Amino acid sequence: MSVLATSPARGLRGGGLAAHSVRMRALLLIALGSALGGVARNGLSAWVAHRAGDAFPWGTLAVNVLGSLVVGALAAVGDSPRWGLSAEARQFLMIGALGGFTTFSAFSLQTLRLVQDGDWARAAGNALLSVALGLAAAEGNHGESEFFRAVVGTEPAGKES
Repeated sequence: MSVLATSPARGLRGGGLAAHSVRMRALLLIALGSALGGVARNGLSAWVAHRAGDAFPWGTLAVNVLGSLVVGALAAVGDSPRWGLSAEARQFLMIGALGGFTTFSAFSLQTLRLVQDGDWARAAGNALLSVALGLAAAEGNHGESEFFRAVVGTEPAGKES
């Protein structure tokens, strides 16, 4: 099971006080990690952009690659019987801090897991769809965008040939 899909209160039955307390603690850890990750992303991205210039998104690239490196290392350590991470540490670091730092880290880890499981078709599909749909979504106004029409192969409303 992916660490990114693990429920904070997994194994607790009912909606009792213990389950609620575990969920609240997990949400607080994730929120704190997200806040710290977002601040770190802003700082590193600005630092890199200041040094490398802003003609290319070097800051974002650095954040995404570093986030992927760290999530991979944490996943390897977390899976180790000797150095395993607690559920709370995973929630804070992997979901919260790295989620706030970059969502690319989650994409990288999930795609890596598909490759490790030998599911190359789904790994490739995840990579291609994530990039293509992400670009289309970032472009906005999908029906009128050149990129969306090229990917989906449609003409905008009222402009059919």
